[in-house]
Amino acid sequence: MKATRLRRCFELSGVVPLGVYLLVHLSSYARALFGSDEFGLLDEPGVALSALGLLVVWLPLAFHAAYGAWLSTRALPEPPVEKQYALLMRGSGLLALGFLVWHAVWFSWPLKRGRLAPEDVAERLAATLSSTSDGVPWFAALHLLGLGVVCAHFGWGFARFLEGWGVTRARAARLGAGLLSAALFGLGAATLIELATGSILPRFAR
Repeated sequence: MKATRLRRCFELSGVVPLGVYLLVHLSSYARALFGSDEFGLLDEPGVALSALGLLVVWLPLAFHAAYGAWLSTRALPEPPVEKQYALLMRGSGLLALGFLVWHAVWFSWPLKRGRLAPEDVAERLAATLSSTSDGVPWFAALHLLGLGVVCAHFGWGFARFLEGWGVTRARAARLGAGLLSAALFGLGAATLIELATGSILPRFAR
């Protein structure tokens, strides 16, 4: 019974905070698609807002990462389908965790510490994402790859959550979760391309 409750908490602590994080961040930065260089960032978020972010996003994700790391030490399930799913979730979870930590250290932490002003965010993102090494935009490519891994991990987890909690049947759960994660990735990818090149299609509609 205790293991079941922990597993339920593990699923909730991944789907809810990661979904909130993706929706808030991607919709905020998508303003760049319409010519805005302001992403709704606050100079001083305040204690209440910072505490809310900690309680809703970061602490649940910390528990999810810790419990997921413990699960990765356990033997893989025997059925081939479950074994494949476990490998996908473990691998994508590890990569997603690394990307989120790196993103926080590179971007979110300097912003919260006042080392990066909200009005300078668009300029810094555009300069960094458009940078190249030997003609290859490595930073933008790695950012796009990281976004893809996070969206994929969220989509697979959300599908299992919908199915396991009896919200809908397996086929509908996979379809719905797949469409949502694909939409989130598409929005984030379009924003990255816009910031890196300024040539994404919606610019013509301004």
